[in-house]
Amino acid sequence: LVNNVETLANIPPILRNGAEWYRKFGTPSSPGTKVYTILGNVNNTGLIEVPMGITLREVIAIYARGMKNGRTFKLAQTGGSSGSVIPASLQDTPMDFDSYNKAGVSLGSGALLICDEDTCVVDLAKVLVNFFRKESCGKCTPCRIGTYRAYQILQRISEGQGVLKDLDELLSLSDNLVNLSNCGLGQTAATPIKDILKYFRAEVEAHIRLGVCPTGVCTMVPEKSPQEA
Repeated sequence: LVNNVETLANIPPILRNGAEWYRKFGTPSSPGTKVYTILGNVNNTGLIEVPMGITLREVIAIYARGMKNGRTFKLAQTGGSSGSVIPASLQDTPMDFDSYNKAGVSLGSGALLICDEDTCVVDLAKVLVNFFRKESCGKCTPCRIGTYRAYQILQRISEGQGVLKDLDELLSLSDNLVNLSNCGLGQTAATPIKDILKYFRAEVEAHIRLGVCPTGVCTMVPEKSPQEA
């Protein structure tokens, strides 16, 4: 038994109505319902309880009443800071554990941060990694140093001062965080980095190759001249 509020809240109706009743909701591999928190650039935020297997597109259209100001959906982040970054290309994937695992993303705790086209993935990753950097207890070196170093690189990229080899270093740091950190905090700190480089690499590279933020969120810092340096 997983002793959390959502699990315990399901027990009385299952005892009252039976397991077969409960399995009428959701999918064969992920029966029942799931509670989600809807946040971000949508018209209606709040809490919902829906059957497992619903799609992100349906959640946004039906329960969130669409994107705010008619903007275009760009990505969603599931499960808080340690959750996956879900691109628009996966918005029709059933939101159940098996389907998301097969798609290479995680469902997480059920917090849905819905982001529109004006969201910068570099800025988003920087904010998330900064959270892990500050929350790290510092006990293990991969997490203590890895999150700090990853934040430094993302900060530099967000200012237009990054180089392409920074992306390889970010991936290397991510692998070390996953494989060598002592606990889940360090292990999941790599998730936003891996996801933005998997689904939005062109946008990240634009900060480096062109020195521009496609969404206009990041402030590009011009390089200093030798005299200024």
